[in-house]
Amino acid sequence: MRAPQIEWFVPFGQVLFGGERDTSTHDRILTFRTGAPSLIHRDADTSNPVLGLDRGVSIMAGPIGVPVSAGYVRFLRRADADALRVNLAAAVRF
Repeated sequence: MRAPQIEWFVPFGQVLFGGERDTSTHDRILTFRTGAPSLIHRDADTSNPVLGLDRGVSIMAGPIGVPVSAGYVRFLRRADADALRVNLAAAVRF
């Protein structure tokens, strides 16, 4: 099946595969009913593969367009780290 041929309105879909880098530091203070509070310091330095599935539409006005898309992002080695993404951009045809 094919989308209608409207020059200024172009639907699209894309599959993106890449990676994300997490370099972070955080401190946490734990306090119990008995005893002194304890400080926990953690450093994170990880790299994980990421898969993105997007769909959207590109609306063209002459040589300049506005692609708008929404999609789903899955961080493959992290539990409970999925995300929804919305993109708004500008495009220029050459």
